[in-house]
Amino acid sequence: MCEIQSLTMSPAAFILIRMNATPPTDEELVSRVCRDQSAFEELHRRYDARLRGFLKTLNHSPSAIPDLSQETWLKVYTHLGKGNPFEGNFRGWLFRIGENTGKDMLRKRKALPLADDADPAERDQKWRPDAEDTAQLQHCFGDLSDREREVVRWRLEGQSSQDVANTLQITPEQVYATFNRAKTKLQTCLGATKDQSCSP
Repeated sequence: MCEIQSLTMSPAAFILIRMNATPPTDEELVSRVCRDQSAFEELHRRYDARLRGFLKTLNHSPSAIPDLSQETWLKVYTHLGKGNPFEGNFRGWLFRIGENTGKDMLRKRKALPLADDADPAERDQKWRPDAEDTAQLQHCFGDLSDREREVVRWRLEGQSSQDVANTLQITPEQVYATFNRAKTKLQTCLGATKDQSCSP
């Protein structure tokens, strides 16, 4: 039987060992993500700045870069956390996910009912509930999340997207998306309420 002896190591010796240790490769870190959170953190440390620089080259709004980066890393973590493989080297795969995430964001914006060529601070001012709808809004507001109610209330009170973004510590683009998501819910609810009131 082997007797395990306790070893003591001076701080200086420990530092030397750490300095001489070979950093793990991207592939090694990727293989450990599903069981080691620190492996993902190291990948994020290595590549987040590069990812943001790459996203800037795709002509995204500077204010949208943090959200795009966060969404990209969420997709990466979800994929690797399940032990799924990926094709190519990690940086190339990461950048492809970032590029596709940006394209998805642009497609979602184009799908919104308001004009895309308007300034984000002005686009979400185009919708106001009719006077006849006001009495039904209280009921329909129950379908909104707390964040959506906040954004709608402040926007209808005349605050700009930038003002609301500063208050909530989010981007104007997020305010715009939240307002339009809430707007769609309210319009759907108001329409359903009217249909019910007209039914025999």
